[in-house]
Amino acid sequence: MIGGNQDGHVLEIGMGTGKATQTFLDTHCHFVGIEPGENHPVEFSNADAKRLADKALAYGFGDVKHMLYHAAKDFTADEYISLLRTYPDHMKLESAACEKLFEGIFHAIVDNGGTMTVYYTMDLELARK
Repeated sequence: MIGGNQDGHVLEIGMGTGKATQTFLDTHCHFVGIEPGENHPVEFSNADAKRLADKALAYGFGDVKHMLYHAAKDFTADEYISLLRTYPDHMKLESAACEKLFEGIFHAIVDNGGTMTVYYTMDLELARK
């Protein structure tokens, strides 16, 4: 974020569930949020990050930069199911169907060594206004 008060300007691309958004809103800055939609690429590349960062230009932002960070995290079956329970698309499922899905995932993890590695790509765009 540029500025930590109402004089700051923030463009958040890829708001997701909006959990991080509240931090920006609490500063009373000028805020614009964009959610690109469900047709995002499975593998997010540096070119994809640049295309998203360039959208900031359309909103009058400049000095646009983008960075990709990669990480991996191992989850036990219980930990992974706990994570899945936080995803809005799973929360929308009918309760019995959701539990059946989670049970199947849980047993698939347990039956294949007990841990699952999730690979993350975090995309950061910075811009000034």
